[in-house]
Amino acid sequence: MEDSHNIPHRNKPLNHRKTWLRRYFSVTSMVVLCFLAYLFFFSDTSVLKRYSLQKSIDSLEAQVKTTSDSVEKYRRMNADLRNDTAAIEQVVRERHNMTRPNEDVYIFYTTDQMKNKQNSSK
Repeated sequence: MEDSHNIPHRNKPLNHRKTWLRRYFSVTSMVVLCFLAYLFFFSDTSVLKRYSLQKSIDSLEAQVKTTSDSVEKYRRMNADLRNDTAAIEQVVRERHNMTRPNEDVYIFYTTDQMKNKQNSSK
């Protein structure tokens, strides 16, 4: 006669395996697990959405910093133009190519500047 104690699965009925599943994976825990998975991946507060929104926030904060630096630069330039006639003359000469009477001005461009100027005129 065979010793049935030496064969591990022969003594355990199929019903015992089902009780193990029920013990560790109850309906309540499965519902909670599904709910957490929904919150984690598919809801408005999901990890993926938070990551993409954080990326957008970081990009916008960098844009705000750049813009605020530009604003500060133009405020300083504006204050200089209100008080300093030499600054006014420099801006007029550089940006508007204005000259004094009987004055010749030669403007030298690099090849990159020439390409940019030709592309902007098209």
